[in-house]
Amino acid sequence: MSSACLKTLKNLFCIAFVLTPATSDASPLDVPRDIAKDIRFWEKIFSVYSPSQCVYHDTQNLDAVFAVWNIPHRGRHRRAKIRRQRRLISRALVNLGRTGKPSTRIEKKVFDATPSHLKKPSYWRKASRRVRCQLGVDLQKPLERSGKYLPMIIKALERHRLPLDLKYLPYLESGFHNRIRSKANARGLWQLIPEVARNLGLRVSRWRDERTHPYRSTIAALRLLKDLKRQHRKWSLAITAYNYGTNGMRRAIRKYGYDYSKIRRYHKTRVFRFAAKNYYPSLIAVRNVVRRVRDGERTKRYRVKSGENLTMIARRFGNQLHEIVDLNHLSSTTLHPGQSLKVVIR
Repeated sequence: MSSACLKTLKNLFCIAFVLTPATSDASPLDVPRDIAKDIRFWEKIFSVYSPSQCVYHDTQNLDAVFAVWNIPHRGRHRRAKIRRQRRLISRALVNLGRTGKPSTRIEKKVFDATPSHLKKPSYWRKASRRVRCQLGVDLQKPLERSGKYLPMIIKALERHRLPLDLKYLPYLESGFHNRIRSKANARGLWQLIPEVARNLGLRVSRWRDERTHPYRSTIAALRLLKDLKRQHRKWSLAITAYNYGTNGMRRAIRKYGYDYSKIRRYHKTRVFRFAAKNYYPSLIAVRNVVRRVRDGERTKRYRVKSGENLTMIARRFGNQLHEIVDLNHLSSTTLHPGQSLKVVIR
């Protein structure tokens, strides 16, 4: 979670409310059509490229990937190499903006990588100032760690009638590393910063930090997400506000209404930059990638019998609860007799 939420939580007038299952916010996550290409970009980041590969792209047109080059995994030369490679691509774009035709090998590479609808000098000139490196992300270890926490998270989401797709947020926030701490002092599965956590009822001190308590921090994060959804109406806006902050989101909504696509395209502040704009598409991408991992496992069909619930079926076949949820793309753990489910064969 971003440190922008420090200011956010001070103004949540109902942040101390008790999260109860009385009202439902379990509507599916909305996915605007115009972010489809950005979701595809992030799917590749999470499934194709490695952490030692730098994907050089245009920050405004994520389908424009100019080059993918290897870099040192660690070490002091890593940043310097990224800067050199980025300058090389920027220079090539500047030259293409002048001539419209490639004259060197790197210019040919950038020219060929530019989507056909963008191949014009005016685009290359502007893109030369928007080149960014995105490292690949390896989801293997987060997938392994997730099994320890997802059954609890799924049950909490179902109990409080929230979308099960919210269970993918810790992949982005912490990689399911419960004790990881960010530069902004965010900590835990849901990366809550100290003041946010305290406002949500968690104890944070030198002696005790409940942000690392999986269940308590999960309930606190769900309380925050539910309140953000109540304020901002759409999950795309609520989840973006989880990263960006609700005060900033309120200002954006006053200007552009509850239109996620407009806000993402036109809203500009010092804080609402690449990471905040791409937080929601990257969440949908993680969801899609994890589902595909489950889809690739050896499975069989099972018909639900009267009186059975998802936990019983998971135990019968030696599956984890989250595996069946992912495999069947379930938005709820409620089952009905005769329903067909995929289960993993072990």
